[in-house]
Parts: sequence; C-alpha cells; structure tokens
Amino acid sequence: MRLAAVTAAALAAVAVFTGTANASGYEHDGFEGSYWNRWEPGQSGAAQAGYDDQGEPGVAFRGSVNGWLYSNGGWAANRRKVDVSGWGSRGNCEARIWANPLGRANQVELQVWDPNGWQMIATEAPWLQGDSYQQIVTHVNLNGRNTVYVQAIFATSGAAQFVRLDEMELECT
Repeated sequence: MRLAAVTAAALAAVAVFTGTANASGYEHDGFEGSYWNRWEPGQSGAAQAGYDDQGEPGVAFRGSVNGWLYSNGGWAANRRKVDVSGWGSRGNCEARIWANPLGRANQVELQVWDPNGWQMIATEAPWLQGDSYQQIVTHVNLNGRNTVYVQAIFATSGAAQFVRLDEMELECT
C-alpha cells in the first residue's frame, strides 16, 4: 500500500512538472522589490509616471506596490525591458497588465516595442471602466526578437486623471 502511494505521488509530481514545462517563456513583474531597477518611467507635457510603494491597503491589485500614470494634458508611460532571447518558440505570445483608471472610465494602452529601430509590434487600448482593476491583453509574435519592452501608456488632453498599474506578464506558449 505504501509503495502504491509513493508511486502515485511521484507520477503526480511528474505530471505537474511536465504541465508547467510547456511554456516557452514567461516574465512577471508586480512592481514589488527594486522596481526602480526594472521599470522606466516616461512622460511628456503635464504628465508623470510613478509608484505607490507605501503599502497602502487596497491600492495595488496584488502585493503592496503598484505603478501609476498621471496626466493633466500629455502622456505618461511605464515600461519594462524583457530579454526573450533564451525563450523557445515565440510565435504565440501575450503581454498583459492590470490597470485601474481612477475616478472615471478611460482608455489605457498596452504596447510591446522592439528596441531595434523602436518599432511598436503590438498594441491594445481598451476602454476601461473607472475605479476597478481590469486586465489589458495584447497578442504578439516575438519570433526573431531578442529584447522587447512592455509598456503601459496613458494620455489626456487636459482632464486630470490617475491610472494605477500592476502585475505585468509576458508569456509565450
């Protein structure tokens, strides 16, 4: 009876391992830890990008730190460099991020850039309802690329608004 239980446990462990080994590549960043070493803010006009890192309850989607974008006319962005050169198949990939447009509904854009010539290779800009986190997803083919930037960007033409960001993922299967 003990041998059967050990064998069953070993087979279950193999099944779990092989189930997670199917992904060609995965990168996740929830702004925790040394985010300033990984994220690059950018802005133009009356806009700014930053981070909530004081652990205020209910601000981050997960964890205690999140990024944010603010615009009162202009654009703000936060981008994260991802090295995909060691990943296997990169033809079927998704970039994802959670965004919360505080105060009112608005568009928040998720982009994927190739820094070789600074080409935008994927984008999605859905209309998000205000005051709740919603996930933005864009599909992208990363074959032939070694490094990409995943970027959230937000702009207004004079109506001040914050957008919170959290839980960026880039995954190829």
